[in-house]
Amino acid sequence: MAPKQEKHMLLHVLWEPMAMQPQRHLTTKSDIYGYGIVLLVSITGRKAMDVRRPEGQQSLVDWASSIQSNRKNLKEIMDPRLEHNYSVQGAFECVALALRCVANKPKDRPSSEEILQSLEQIYALYK
Repeated sequence: MAPKQEKHMLLHVLWEPMAMQPQRHLTTKSDIYGYGIVLLVSITGRKAMDVRRPEGQQSLVDWASSIQSNRKNLKEIMDPRLEHNYSVQGAFECVALALRCVANKPKDRPSSEEILQSLEQIYALYK
């Protein structure tokens, strides 16, 4: 990919989550929201917003939230390119953490310290 294309893609990836946030001013909690989007994109392999998908699946946050509640649905969320090379419990906990990060109310989002502790715990338990 040419440097100009890479820059455009990076700006798109960074801006898109911010534009989707319920609140528009930048805070530590808006950074947490953006990190949650990055986690969801990494886990699912989907775009944060994809208008080519059917209604109800266009917003990654809405789609993942609607099917995450049941472990049986985990395979629907996970990027098939991962080829099941992950712990099911660890993946479930990562999805749950990502969804906490994108909570509508900033006060309901974890702190960066909580995210780090959760990820370290998931890694230690399921590596």
